[in-house]
Amino acid sequence: MRINTFYSVHRLSTRTVIFVLLLLCTLLYVPFLSQSFMIDDFPLLVGNPKVHSPHHISNYFVDSLMSFEGHYRPLSMVVRCLLYFFLRNSALPYRLVNVLLYFTFCLLVFFMLKRIIKEIRIAFITVVLLCVHPINVFVVQYITAHEVTLMGITMCLSMICFLKYLERKNFGYYLCSLLLFITALLFQELSIILFFYPLGIIFYLKKEEKFKTKMSFVIPFIGIAMFYIGLKIFITNFPFQQAFLFYQKNLFAVIVFLAHLVGWYLQKLIYPTDILWIWNIPMLSKDYLFFQVILVFIVIGAFLVFIIFSWGRSWPSLAWSWFLVGFFPLILSSRMMPALGWIIEPHWFFFSSIGFFLALGIWLNSLIHRRRMVGWVILTSLILFFSWHTVQYHRLWRNEQTYCEYWQRLSPNNPIPLSRLALKHLSQKDYQLALAYLMRITHNYEPAIIYANMSLCYMGLNQLTLAKENILKAIALDPQYALGYHILGTIYAQEKNFLEAERNFLHAIAIDPYLTASMLNLADLYLMIGQKEKAIPWYEKVVVIDPFHEREQTQLKLSGLYLEQNNYRSAWPILKKCLQKYPNNKEFYLMAGVVMGNYNKFDEAIKLWQEGAALDPHDQRFSSHIRRAKELLKQKQ
Repeated sequence: MRINTFYSVHRLSTRTVIFVLLLLCTLLYVPFLSQSFMIDDFPLLVGNPKVHSPHHISNYFVDSLMSFEGHYRPLSMVVRCLLYFFLRNSALPYRLVNVLLYFTFCLLVFFMLKRIIKEIRIAFITVVLLCVHPINVFVVQYITAHEVTLMGITMCLSMICFLKYLERKNFGYYLCSLLLFITALLFQELSIILFFYPLGIIFYLKKEEKFKTKMSFVIPFIGIAMFYIGLKIFITNFPFQQAFLFYQKNLFAVIVFLAHLVGWYLQKLIYPTDILWIWNIPMLSKDYLFFQVILVFIVIGAFLVFIIFSWGRSWPSLAWSWFLVGFFPLILSSRMMPALGWIIEPHWFFFSSIGFFLALGIWLNSLIHRRRMVGWVILTSLILFFSWHTVQYHRLWRNEQTYCEYWQRLSPNNPIPLSRLALKHLSQKDYQLALAYLMRITHNYEPAIIYANMSLCYMGLNQLTLAKENILKAIALDPQYALGYHILGTIYAQEKNFLEAERNFLHAIAIDPYLTASMLNLADLYLMIGQKEKAIPWYEKVVVIDPFHEREQTQLKLSGLYLEQNNYRSAWPILKKCLQKYPNNKEFYLMAGVVMGNYNKFDEAIKLWQEGAALDPHDQRFSSHIRRAKELLKQKQ
């Protein structure tokens, strides 16, 4: 076994490693952090009432409605819920948390590699290159990508525990390794590849062990992976069968397109320019596919032969094996958005990319060993080269519009950046430009959400007939599209067709019991038609689902309804909170004073009304209430 033939142990303290990694993360990430939310930060975090209350945490593990687009990631939901509880609607602190998580991941990669290859300098070079490469900017700038980093952290910890078990034969470490594997799966399903790595480690480090013994170490990992797949299918109804049928019928296409995706990713690792969050490629002609299949088989075959005969069981072959294992999930994940063609997302290889940087670190270490000056010059040049591209990539993440325009330019067939640009202009009430972007998408891609957004544009232009026409198209494409019924209900409400509006709002809530927008519209509808007693339960439900709900008018309406029912006990907690959050709204002072007056706390009531009067001295209601309260005080004395 040709291992460590040219390596020697170098003294490098853990403190030095921590300092260097902390310095790199601080210099390359902290100064360039965007202060705005973008893309999936809205549906997954700030605009997602499912993560706005800790009361929902238990539901994340069992309720399919809590999943997002067929994913089963309950621990990611827990983390988002806790982060939102403490950080609320300020984007910068979330990204600072992401920097800290990324630093932790890099440090754990160092400790893991040091245990595997027993060569500190290789581990250090590897982790420095990993840290500065722009391919991982995504996990810092993309706020909800903390799930990817947490997956990587738990995978590293699982491997470290497994290595400790091999060294010390303490079953507790093995059990911890299995538990951490389960934790990683509950953060991100891509961690399912982890069971390959204990097998690889045993193959390289325990060659004297019999095959049966080697497999006994790995079978529990495989069992956990299989159980997770079954659980995911059961809870989210993920269509694995459809994916396998597609691959069976289109085998040649699968091979070619996967090769294209892998080639794109390798290019971005070697020469890190034009990196994208999601890159997609359209379908190609059959003649082109045939020649591509032949080429792919030749390249893959030559590479495998080179690894087997050139390196055998050496560290370079371990590094490349580590890297190649990461492409297995690509078989399924590349087709999870069929309308986009074939897709690849660089963060899918967050953990397996360690193998690429390890192979690079091994080569640089051997070069330093043989030609010291040349080796160090190349290493320094690579670090500066990667760092420069990291800084350039950060600048593209400064806001959503900048990034999506860059994304759309490089991937013109991808509807996601066009959709996000349309939403940006929709939020700015530039409806015509938003429609222009959305219509470009419908030429090749027709998901329900695009017609829903077109409907919102037409509503903004007060063209309700076209708005209704488009939202009905959305519902026809997806009869379980809750937001479609919500928008349709809103259109009917604007047309004064209150019965149909009520029916559609209720239908939307029946599909998605966490759709607070429909609850608010339904409550407002009941207020409009004078059915106030029906409005209160829906306002209350919104507060329960989303206790950090920050719509000032909602709090104002609910407080007013409570006062009309003389329900001062329910009104006061809301008013007390709103006085702090909205100190410039005179109505809260007026109603809070009424509550205190009905509790016979006239001094406090007068004080509140005086503060409200200071905001609007011309509002006679305050002077009238103050006068009446003083009269009651005199009678009381």
